[in-house]
Formats: sequence, structure tokens, C-alpha cells
Amino acid sequence: MKLNPKILFFVLVIVLLSVVVYYNLGIGIKNITKFLPKHPTKQFDKRSLTVITEAVVHHTGTDSKSTTIESIAKYHVEPGNHICDDGCPGISYHFMIKPNGTIYQVNELETVSYQCGGCNYNTIGICLIGNFNEEVPTEKALKAVAKTIKYVNRRLGRSLAISAHYDHKSTSCPGDNTNMDKIIEMVYPMA
Repeated sequence: MKLNPKILFFVLVIVLLSVVVYYNLGIGIKNITKFLPKHPTKQFDKRSLTVITEAVVHHTGTDSKSTTIESIAKYHVEPGNHICDDGCPGISYHFMIKPNGTIYQVNELETVSYQCGGCNYNTIGICLIGNFNEEVPTEKALKAVAKTIKYVNRRLGRSLAISAHYDHKSTSCPGDNTNMDKIIEMVYPMA
């Protein structure tokens, strides 16, 4: 059976366009919200997307090579974590980023997660895996933070403010070595 070159070309174009659309729309972000550990009785509050005004950058404060998203989710749900004495409803961020730049959505944007103290209601949390007081985030990870914020901006139809966790609370999070100015410049380049 001989394939028609025109049909083969057409199929190739469709596949390439699908890949471009897939990544440009942010669909390349892996949504794993339904697969992570959750508290057996607690649930996060929900909100309208219209109230979200800011993206807050965090780090796990753990070793980037051995930390998994599942281990962070389990830690947040269990009693005695640093956020909730009796365990959180689920993982306390909206997005997690691995050192290789892979982006995972871990909560829906409508979820009011416990990631920024008094400003949880109007923020989304983006967490880099690693301890960036001791190591430096990879270029791929920083670009992934910017890609995530751009995706949320497109989804919401507006530009979010960008801050570090330390802008809201007495903490070093997302680490002394996380270049927030670089992240902001990647999202909102100077004209």
C-alpha cells in the first residue's frame, strides 16, 4: 500500500500544529490534582477566578534530587506539618516545578490553598522543588515559573502581580538563591 504524499504532508502539519497549540495554551502543564493524597475529612475553600491577583513563588526547602510531589502532598496532609497542626486538606500549592522544568498543576485555580498566610484567597502558589538557600534553581525551573505565570495570565485574561513568599511572611522562601527579578523580567520584559 502506497501512501499519498499529500495526505502524509497534511497529517504531519496537523500533528505539528497540535503540538504548538498544546504547549502555547499551557496544556503542556501536567494536571495531577486528582492523583495526590488528600485529607480524609477536610476540604479547601473554593473561590471565583476573578479574585486572583497575584502569583507567589515558593520552594520546598528540601533536596531537589530526592523530593517528590507525592511526598510533599503527603507531608501537607499529615498532622504535625509546618502549615496545619492537624493536617491540611491537600497539598498547599497550585503548581509544582521540578528542576528539569516540568510543570505540574496540583490544585485547581479555584482552590484557596494554604500557601501564603493571610493572602491565600487572592493568590496562587507556585513551588520550586529544592532548597534554594543551599542550591541555585536551574534555568529550566526559572523558565517554567515564568511559563506557568504566563499560562495563568492567559487563562484569567489579566496580568498577575508576582511576589516571593518572603514578601508576605517572615521566611527565606523561595530561598536566597532564587532570582525573583529574573522571573519577573521573563514574564514581563522591559519595553
